[in-house]
Amino acid sequence: MKKKRGRKTSAVLAIITDSQGVELLPEKPRAPAHLTEDEAVVWYSVIDVHEQDWISSDQFPLLVQFCCHTMAAKKVAQLIQAELASDNFEWSTYKEMLAAQERESRAITALARTLRITNQARYVPDSASARPTVGGPDPWEKEK
Repeated sequence: MKKKRGRKTSAVLAIITDSQGVELLPEKPRAPAHLTEDEAVVWYSVIDVHEQDWISSDQFPLLVQFCCHTMAAKKVAQLIQAELASDNFEWSTYKEMLAAQERESRAITALARTLRITNQARYVPDSASARPTVGGPDPWEKEK
């Protein structure tokens, strides 16, 4: 194969190769050391379903917060279950826990949208399943 003449494009320059010219793929980012084991599991569950270059380092703090809020929501859910099973059930405590659960849910949702990991972020309007079907009876017209 002939060597291409001229200047190399930025795309070609961005490819990292080893000494034999074999392309090296970037590694997926590792969970920060300060995350708990459970938070790291959430980190990898998000990272592992995406391409290696899906997230840039400037978004790591958002993903860290997503992991922390996810585990906090799990802990609040466990506290709610314990309160419901308790012999000393208190409505005011239960209400406070439900409010905390809602706050965590809102934070998780906002972070997921920002990170574009919601189902809506993956929606492609031109896909075959999103196209309206042509022909056939209208849905409101029943066959007799």
